[in-house]
Amino acid sequence: MDLVSTLILANARPGTLPRALESALAQDYPYQEIIVVQDSDDSEVREVVQRYERRDARVKHFQNPKPGSIAQASNYGVAVSSGKYVAVLDDDDSWTTPAKLSLQVSFLAAHAAVVGVGGHVIVVGEGTTELTRYRKPIEDHAIRRVALRANPLANSASMFRRKTWERVGGYDESLPAFHDWDFWLKAGKQGELANVDRYLLQYQLWQEGSSWRRLRANAKASREIVRRHRSDYSGADLATVLSWLYTLYAYVPPSVTSRLYPALSAAKKRWLSR
Repeated sequence: MDLVSTLILANARPGTLPRALESALAQDYPYQEIIVVQDSDDSEVREVVQRYERRDARVKHFQNPKPGSIAQASNYGVAVSSGKYVAVLDDDDSWTTPAKLSLQVSFLAAHAAVVGVGGHVIVVGEGTTELTRYRKPIEDHAIRRVALRANPLANSASMFRRKTWERVGGYDESLPAFHDWDFWLKAGKQGELANVDRYLLQYQLWQEGSSWRRLRANAKASREIVRRHRSDYSGADLATVLSWLYTLYAYVPPSVTSRLYPALSAAKKRWLSR
């Protein structure tokens, strides 16, 4: 069996990190290392990771030498890992089934042309109350139809081949946001993308999340990503319009966006995944 490196970026959320770690440790796939990259100086986060490190040898704690960039921290985490496959899990998300890794390893082993695989998503709010759920397109041709509108694979539900990360040059550290979306579009030029037909991820949506706090950076990144990849994926004109609508929304007063964000984000994820 091949080793899977599960990459968890731990920022400043000691309250949600245990849930992510528990869901990774509960996996039935026996060959796993859990690479926790601490991207902050938060002492509570450090204590949580070190407690799990003492409990289970699969957990390995790394302090990011240059904290502050998600793309850089992701590249650092993959670089210090050893697995043939890499699975990603945000520190405020969790996997819904212990079979998540084994399902995706089996899928990649059986589909040599596929460079990355994800799954469906359950969106929860604060307190893990379910807000909505959405299904991702399953096959490569369907994924490519929507890939330029929004992230074609839910990052925390994903697994990719390490050699793919090497071939595309890793995550682009120059982007202010959405480095994972850009990564999947680059990966899609190396081979096929897929989603298994299972709900694999419980995605946390809350107003303290980085997506809500960094709307303008996200909008800038979305415009740049569409510009970069428009000639390689279909629907470039619609994707361009959507990126500019996102930009307009980013300039709505925070008093309004703070109320609208959870509902609009959940609706957008459902619609853009079709």
